[in-house]
Amino acid sequence: MRILASSDIHSPKWTGKFLISLKRKIVDGGFDLFVLAGDLAERGGISTYTQFTKN
Repeated sequence: MRILASSDIHSPKWTGKFLISLKRKIVDGGFDLFVLAGDLAERGGISTYTQFTKN
């Protein structure tokens, strides 16, 4: 099983770099399990998370 883990994205400050890295991993062969933990938002409310819910 291949596990990809990431934490402390601190959105929106590092969202762009995070998504680029994640897309690279998907193209490189993917993973079986993705674990996302830690501080997802730098500061702010629920609106900070909308970047991750858009298609």
